[in-house]
Amino acid sequence: MHGPQRYVFTHRKFIVIDEAVCVGCGICVTTCPLGNIIKLDEETGKAVAFNPMGCAGCFKCYERCPIKAIQMVELPELLQPSTTETPRTGS
Repeated sequence: MHGPQRYVFTHRKFIVIDEAVCVGCGICVTTCPLGNIIKLDEETGKAVAFNPMGCAGCFKCYERCPIKAIQMVELPELLQPSTTETPRTGS
């Protein structure tokens, strides 16, 4: 018999882009060292965080946004279940 699974949680910051504030300059897109977190929406021309979970946490896009359309939001993230088992007693 196995004991209950235990999960490890951590806190991590993610980017959120305010479309009402974004002017579509593209600085955040070119600043991201991963190049796969932010893109410009084809219809609106504004920045969209299409892969915020992949963010490396450098926050260069946040720092470089000239109009502060990017905010950092802290959310809990489920990492993994632990493999701890409840010890058995007896034979």
